[in-house]
Amino acid sequence: MTALSADFEAKRQDGILIDFPIKEDENIYKGALTMTTDANGYLYAGVDSASVTFAGIAAEKSLATDVTTDSDGLRSVRVFRTGVFELATGQTSSQAWVGFKVYITDSGAVDLAGTTSNDCLVGVCVGYVSANLIKVDITGAASDGA
Repeated sequence: MTALSADFEAKRQDGILIDFPIKEDENIYKGALTMTTDANGYLYAGVDSASVTFAGIAAEKSLATDVTTDSDGLRSVRVFRTGVFELATGQTSSQAWVGFKVYITDSGAVDLAGTTSNDCLVGVCVGYVSANLIKVDITGAASDGA
């Protein structure tokens, strides 16, 4: 694209909820941590894997009901890209976690660096709820793709 020489409608949206196309045969549940891969850009349920980017938290579910007719991008799901969410932890958390970055363990949990294999950033712990539940601000991780 070249420099503008006339008005252009950039079709702005708030970016709080974004619709993502899903990889074929992938099941996404409401509240799931989600990610995209460097290989294809489709949405997957979160896993601790290399070459992934945290996409956000699923606002709804989308299940593959007939895997014989499902294809890449046929289904989509809305994903929260900003906000603070209560997320489970795979290890015992404490008040001392507040302020630390947390990383994806699977589609339903996060942990501190060094306890995950690939350190895919989900956000920053901003509150302690219980031994296995913390509040996480995902805003920077989902928005910046860090």
